[in-house]
Amino acid sequence: MNENPGPGPESAFSYILAQGRPDLIPELTYILTGIKGEIAAITWLGAHVAHSFTADAYTTSLELECFQSISSVCLPLA
Repeated sequence: MNENPGPGPESAFSYILAQGRPDLIPELTYILTGIKGEIAAITWLGAHVAHSFTADAYTTSLELECFQSISSVCLPLA
């Protein structure tokens, strides 16, 4: 039995930006701001990033996983 399993696959978050951001790519780390403190306190890894172009909008959707690293570079999503 593992006393401290740490974050696992259940520590995931999906986020859709109404205004697309071409600078967001997979494998970067992200910090979410302006949301619930428990979520904002986590450094997130971009597991999957998709950009969508339609006649009406350009959006970016992210699938994020919990990630902690002292050496990571984080982009704020505000």
